[in-house]
Amino acid sequence: MADELQVSVLKRVRALALAHLVNRYINAQIGKLSPMCACVLASATAASVGMTYLLEGTNEELGYAVRNMTGTVTGMICDGGKVGCALKVASGSVAAFMSTMAAINEAPLRVSDGICAETPEDCIRNMARIGQEGMNRVDATILDIMREK
Repeated sequence: MADELQVSVLKRVRALALAHLVNRYINAQIGKLSPMCACVLASATAASVGMTYLLEGTNEELGYAVRNMTGTVTGMICDGGKVGCALKVASGSVAAFMSTMAAINEAPLRVSDGICAETPEDCIRNMARIGQEGMNRVDATILDIMREK
């Protein structure tokens, strides 16, 4: 996107730094081992924030990007590193772009939509809560399915 928009090197680096910080923050909240696909959840959300920044998004719109992603990809399971991960990342990439476009067009998901929240921090806390509390049995169920094959 930075190439397409022909942004300055400084803006490109800032967008990348912001995206990396968001990615690390989400991963820190989710934890090292999660039944959710952190590759999609954290990196696609971070990419959405970075793209929103590149498109001159306001701070509020950066938050909208996080909220939109919270209501979109949270809950995608991690069932081990495999070929299907590429499809998950592709799905996350599409969701990130759609969430960005909705954010910069002032069309966020509502705070009342599912696990969405008012602030990006609360959205991320809700993402983590789904992974830590809501998906307690997911890993065991995935292993049961794999063993049954």
